[in-house]
Amino acid sequence: MVENPWAKGGLYVCSTFCGLSRMDANAHYPSQVFLGWSLAFASSMAVNGTELEYRGMTVKAVPLPIANGTGVAMEARW
Repeated sequence: MVENPWAKGGLYVCSTFCGLSRMDANAHYPSQVFLGWSLAFASSMAVNGTELEYRGMTVKAVPLPIANGTGVAMEARW
């Protein structure tokens, strides 16, 4: 969720290391690692898609941890 393409590429590459280490430890199969990475990618794209631009104001939905459950909060920055 960074704007710099070099940082974004580096983070994508680094995100594979966790899965590779799990395969190296014989804790997961490659299919499980691929599924986990795919779910994480889809989740981050969904969260990134919640940002809306209104004339210099950014509005996004963010998770809100509360007692006995979770919620959703709206965050606005201008």
